[in-house]
Amino acid sequence: GDNTSPQPDLIEGLLAASTNGKTISLDDFVALRRKRYERQKQDNPELDFQGMRVQIACTEVALILKVFGDGKEVPVDYVRAWFKEGRLPRDEGWSKRKWWTLGLFELNSLSSKIQGILGPPGEGAIPVVSVAH
Repeated sequence: GDNTSPQPDLIEGLLAASTNGKTISLDDFVALRRKRYERQKQDNPELDFQGMRVQIACTEVALILKVFGDGKEVPVDYVRAWFKEGRLPRDEGWSKRKWWTLGLFELNSLSSKIQGILGPPGEGAIPVVSVAH
């Protein structure tokens, strides 16, 4: 696959990452990121997933959690609409924020938190060399 075309197996894996079947939590996203890292490492032992690549991956998760959720979890139905059906999840009840727009500080704070959960190196951790701090 490539990084611009939807990959059905990855979308299904994302939807299946929910531990309660209703929402995908921050912890569910972290567990999925670890699982993907291990799979990628098996497929490519020379995988370089550090620094900016980790920051981008964590920021992607933070964006999903902040735009479609409350920063802690996001409804599976919203994720399905966005990734599988390619549309905003308005029919499922989503609406854009009314109180303020998502800013870089808020996004970076959650991204840094996610990076902190993924590291420090140890069993089950991704080797994170952060550029966010």
